[in-house]
Amino acid sequence: CPSVNYGIGSDTTVGVLERLAKYRCVSRASAVVLVIGSNDLDRRGDDEIITNYQRILAAIPRSVPVVCNAILPVNEPLLPASDRGANARIQGFNARLKALCEGDSRCVFVDAGPRLVDSEGNLSTTLQDGDGVHLNSEGNRIWIDELRAAVRKAQSIVSFLAS
Repeated sequence: CPSVNYGIGSDTTVGVLERLAKYRCVSRASAVVLVIGSNDLDRRGDDEIITNYQRILAAIPRSVPVVCNAILPVNEPLLPASDRGANARIQGFNARLKALCEGDSRCVFVDAGPRLVDSEGNLSTTLQDGDGVHLNSEGNRIWIDELRAAVRKAQSIVSFLAS
């Protein structure tokens, strides 16, 4: 099969760390795409999430390219008042995740967020399913286009490093 999705609804970086060693096919992967962290935001601080990312990257063989996906923006007006300021935190976290990726030659950071937000910096209502968090089919198309380009870039970097 061309790809395997190990995504689990409501998963966190802790869950990935607990399972990663069981996924033997990771060492044969043409790329690993990490889309994890948004569910961590309510459970742990940014330092702990970044540390978990560091541990995840360390567990993936150096010969395997990695794409780290930014946490996507949310539509704050549709969320509970306690979630106000979420996009500012997401942007700060994403800056740290990007810096982590820039320190790893096989890692590519991808952030579809700028293509998904409205003029206020919130997830556009035309690109989400109405809950302020999840993308609709058009939002997913934009995100997947960004991911595909990042996977191609990651694969070419690792091919170059191997030669």
